[in-house]
Amino acid sequence: MSVGVLTKQEQRISFRHQALYDYQVGSKLYRAGSESSEKLLSELGGFDNQTLDKREHLRYALNMLLDASQKNYCSSIEAVLLNEKVRFHLKFLALNSLKDLKVIKAPARKLIYKLAKDPELNRKFISTSCYKNPEIIEFLIENGILEGWLSSSDEKLVDASVGLLSSISALKPDLVLATLRPYVDVSDNWNQKVYSSLCWSIEDDSDDMFELRIELLQKNCLINYIDWRNLSKKHPKRALSLIEVLLSHYREVICKSSYSEEIEEHQKLTQRDNWSPTDLEDILAVAEHTQEEVIGLLLQSITDIAESQDDYDKVLIWLHKDRGNDCYLPDRSLTSGMFKLIEKAGENLQADSEILYELVKPYLAIKNPVTVHLVARLLLNLSTAYSDIVIDWMLSSPNSHLSCGNTYLEPVWILPGKLVSKFSKNCSNEHFSRLEEYIVRMKSEMDIEQIKWILEARRRGGRLSYWGHAQYFLLPKLDKSRISIASGQLCKVLERKFEDFSTSGFCSKFETIGGIVTSPLPIGNKLSNMSWTKLILTPEKQCFGRDLKQVAADVISESTIEQFSQTLERAVCNEPVRFVNLALSLPKDIPYQYISAFFYGLADCSKEKAHEDYKDDWTPCSDILLEEVIAHFPHSEAERALVRLIDRQSLTSDVISFKLLLNFAHHAKDPEVNKLNVWTNGMGCSADVASAKSLRDNSINCLRGQAYIAIASIFFKNELLANQHRYVVDQAIEDGHPAVKMSALELLKPYLNYDSSFAHSKFIELCKEEIRVSGGYGAHYFFNQGFESEYANDYIELVLRMLGSPYVDIRKEAARQIYARWFFNDLFEHEITLVLKGDKELRSGCASVLSQFLREDKYHDRIGKIESSYIMLLNDEDKEILQQVGNCVQYDGYWAKHNSTVLFSELVKSKALKYCIYNLFRKLESYPGMLIDMSDSLLKLVENIVEVYEKDESFQHRHMHIRESSLLSVLQRLYDEATEDEDDEAISTCLDIWDELLNSEVYTAMSAVKELDNGLLS
Repeated sequence: MSVGVLTKQEQRISFRHQALYDYQVGSKLYRAGSESSEKLLSELGGFDNQTLDKREHLRYALNMLLDASQKNYCSSIEAVLLNEKVRFHLKFLALNSLKDLKVIKAPARKLIYKLAKDPELNRKFISTSCYKNPEIIEFLIENGILEGWLSSSDEKLVDASVGLLSSISALKPDLVLATLRPYVDVSDNWNQKVYSSLCWSIEDDSDDMFELRIELLQKNCLINYIDWRNLSKKHPKRALSLIEVLLSHYREVICKSSYSEEIEEHQKLTQRDNWSPTDLEDILAVAEHTQEEVIGLLLQSITDIAESQDDYDKVLIWLHKDRGNDCYLPDRSLTSGMFKLIEKAGENLQADSEILYELVKPYLAIKNPVTVHLVARLLLNLSTAYSDIVIDWMLSSPNSHLSCGNTYLEPVWILPGKLVSKFSKNCSNEHFSRLEEYIVRMKSEMDIEQIKWILEARRRGGRLSYWGHAQYFLLPKLDKSRISIASGQLCKVLERKFEDFSTSGFCSKFETIGGIVTSPLPIGNKLSNMSWTKLILTPEKQCFGRDLKQVAADVISESTIEQFSQTLERAVCNEPVRFVNLALSLPKDIPYQYISAFFYGLADCSKEKAHEDYKDDWTPCSDILLEEVIAHFPHSEAERALVRLIDRQSLTSDVISFKLLLNFAHHAKDPEVNKLNVWTNGMGCSADVASAKSLRDNSINCLRGQAYIAIASIFFKNELLANQHRYVVDQAIEDGHPAVKMSALELLKPYLNYDSSFAHSKFIELCKEEIRVSGGYGAHYFFNQGFESEYANDYIELVLRMLGSPYVDIRKEAARQIYARWFFNDLFEHEITLVLKGDKELRSGCASVLSQFLREDKYHDRIGKIESSYIMLLNDEDKEILQQVGNCVQYDGYWAKHNSTVLFSELVKSKALKYCIYNLFRKLESYPGMLIDMSDSLLKLVENIVEVYEKDESFQHRHMHIRESSLLSVLQRLYDEATEDEDDEAISTCLDIWDELLNSEVYTAMSAVKELDNGLLS
């Protein structure tokens, strides 16, 4: 059973036939190894015989040799590892076998010495055989080998050695500490290395290791990860110590604004110093078991920091960082977490008031706002036997103690109000009278300028107050059986005064509202025509406020004309005939927002867009009614809505629509000269610097452009009208704004069907006027036709002008055209070399066209023409180009090319490979052909991967972007095909691939080989 011939499942033992065969072959190897290492090598055979099957056989043999004789086992391992005629995939198995070495006898000591000093196997021995093997690592330490590695100038060897110690830190903590303690404080870098050798899970630390961890953290070492849940449960005192370290780390900046430069530049101690709500819930478990330590340690540390500030205003900044659930900023998260932890510890000591009071007593005279606030939260947990003491504390510094709350969470009088409510019931009469008198006489802390501002606001109708806030919150909290009649009457006055005030009005808590903004009108067409008429005709100042109200989780209502008009627009869409008649009954001079709403609603209305409640009875509006409503209202201020209406809905004739649109195209003031309506941040709003795409975006967002585009739609439907009004094209070309010139491109498209000669001549003219039109949406229709027409020379001249353009997107488009016309028309033979070797924009233009050709299952008769440029772009210096060209392998069209094997053979040795490995292996998994035909290219692929892996650390961290399942699937399929075909050369290539991958220690191969060792490829 130990060698796998028999398997046990529950109480049943089964027999494995394949395992028996492997066992028999393995036994033969075992017998050979027992006789001599030379005989073992002879049984393994040459390179061609060292197939993947041999792994299982050798594993059996080594397991049996280890059980029988360490001397024979070690000599066999040595023979396999040091013989140049053994494949690396077998050497790798032998290195893994050494992990099973638990007793270090003389043969093992001799072998370890030899492997430790071997320049080729040293690193593999460390990473594969020694890792997590405490016996081997302890031997390396005791014999000074590991110390030599740690003292090496080879940084990778040092890191590997530290990694070894880390792998046994939970098993042999004292050994790890003794080995690395001398390196503490050698340098900051060494401190971080030592820290990295400690247990990954802090709860697994020994006591001495945890002490060293705290020491290193205080020297600003960085923590990778803290499992607060397990740490708080298993070692609450350790969790508390780490919180202290965190607080100490932020000591110098905790009292500065969360958005200050000091906070933003402050180095984090962990990957994220902020606690999530889940983290905080786990951390509060610390207060369940170490209440006294939590209060004693944290309150002392917090007070020390607060008292060290030269200004209590800075301490207030710290207090105000406690924002409840705001856990995204480290300093706020730490503050809220500590405050809640202290509060929770106080709650857990409610039954032990004497202990709690003794803990709080040293801080009763402290005056900084943070300590005062925390003391107040703790005093709440004392029994009422301490009533007089608590009230003495409140009255010892009443201005601060009776307003010690956090204004960014709630009004500052709520926290002291809780103290008043609890302790005024059982205090002495003298204490009660003093407290009541002081509360009544409390003055506003506002300065004279604030009071003047409030008085002026009240004169203008504002509802602000400068006095009474403290009394409003505190007086009602006094014991009702003892409060004076005058104070009771004052409570009622204040209640009436502040009855409409929200809680947030008394503090600085910022309550956000958000969601879809709509009007407060009911959903659906529930308003009658009379109600709509009254609403539309009511002047805004008499009818509407500007208050935003959160009416649902994701809905805000606002009573403005803008929102009411949007509701009207949706209503028109549901019942267009009803609302056209309503519109015709209204005066002509209603606010333009409502006119626009009628036009937009009619433009976009259809049965499909109507609400479900109105679909059954939905009726379209006739063209006659549409013309009536258009004629009824003035068009100024509502031009855009009207243009959309004409563009989306048909009137009684195209001529009417055309004339209305032409008027806007001629006379509209939008867009303004050289100004963009929409632009990208950082680019500015000047049309002179806009790209072709930006001009296109503006052409559909400016009135004249929209009008010309709508005319183009009419021309597409009405050839006669288009031919009668060709002058409109000239007018658009002559427009002074480049965005409107861009809309002329839309006007020209219908003429490609009606009169291509006119279309091409005007397109050339348009591009001379504005070169950016050549990069406009749909310009490729003109280029594609133009190079096949009598205007070919004009297009050649245009492309050359584009190539010299100052606009980068136009130069890129020029490169696209040059590459395409070279490919299809054998043009630009000189320029093709220039653009392929030009700047990034030119090369990127070529890459986009080349990639399109590779993705599509077309152009088989001439695809061989691209091979040289494909090779150039595969080895470009720009990452985006490499990604674009490389990732073509994921498309079926790439593999359908007759020269796909040639293209693939170039890809596998190119710079682009590392950016498409994931997609490549996924595609190879489903490749319909025979992988064996590409075995040499696959070997080159692996060699390239290995080379990149060794040179590019960032590539290592991404684990090559290969799934283990994809790698296994491809290599298994290749091996199966080669074995089935009895192709020794292909089998050898497949084995070479495994040797390359395992020898390189590529992460994915290391993971995949675990499956290999389970016999999946045997």
